[in-house]
Amino acid sequence: MSWAFLKHDIYSQLFNLVVTAGRQGISQRGLLESTSLKSNQISKIAIRLEKSGLIARERSLEDGRWTFLLKAANAMNLGPYESNPCMRCHLEDRCEPGGIVTPERCALEIHEQGLSDWVVREYRREKPMMLTPTS
Repeated sequence: MSWAFLKHDIYSQLFNLVVTAGRQGISQRGLLESTSLKSNQISKIAIRLEKSGLIARERSLEDGRWTFLLKAANAMNLGPYESNPCMRCHLEDRCEPGGIVTPERCALEIHEQGLSDWVVREYRREKPMMLTPTS
């Protein structure tokens, strides 16, 4: 396994944690507690993700110490897609029609967290309630 692949995987994992945190975001200290990365590694990755426009970093005071709050850059504009499982999937970059990972053979489907389950949930949420006339 090449270093470039591992590096990409670490960036993807950190970005997925930020996206999963939703609109409220997650602090760099919070990431430190939920990953095996060191503080300086998280900081470097966060800066790089910010420079690429994927996240925003806001200075925040947490338990008397300064840290950065990380938020997905467009979390406010994602609407119903914010809960789309593809946004958090670690295989998303490999998912394509005819590939090893496909939307039709989604690994998350096994855990009822996949694309079809999300579509059904969103449909039920958006579908207006139909009233049936009573006689």
